[in-house]
Amino acid sequence: MDKKFSLGIFSAFSLLFWLILFTPAFAGDYVKNKDGTVKDNGIGLIWQQSDDNVQRTWEDARDYCRNLSFAGHDDWRLPNHYELGTIRVEGDKYPAIDQDYFPGTKAARYWSGTDLPYSDQKSFYVDFGKESFAEDRKGKPETKLEAMQWDNKYYSRCVRGKRKKVEKK
Repeated sequence: MDKKFSLGIFSAFSLLFWLILFTPAFAGDYVKNKDGTVKDNGIGLIWQQSDDNVQRTWEDARDYCRNLSFAGHDDWRLPNHYELGTIRVEGDKYPAIDQDYFPGTKAARYWSGTDLPYSDQKSFYVDFGKESFAEDRKGKPETKLEAMQWDNKYYSRCVRGKRKKVEKK
């Protein structure tokens, strides 16, 4: 066998191996559990399948998740804005979430546990309704990241699992 050909095959397999090994996991590979939770295999978080249909201030939403004892666990928390954004589905169907896995989600704002830096009493939210779309320069829809005062009342969906770090571009 030709040495260049062998080296090429080895290089191709090596590249494929490293791509598979270091490709980040993507959210959206869900499994419905029988206990009212959904596991996101892509990022390893466990979500409440349904929220409790109550709008709360940010502090009350944070406390609700911290004090939640559900599905045999008491380590629930309010997700950060990155984590909450991973279950939002872009498109023209609202609420912007997979209703098979997250039934009853409203086309509305949901609190995240991420505080707005350098501002008192503001936190980010994710909107599962139409108004969360903005147009970028290429005309593609993208989610706006906005913060609101803690005394506003929005919905909350709790999560459990290791916090996911948000990498800045």
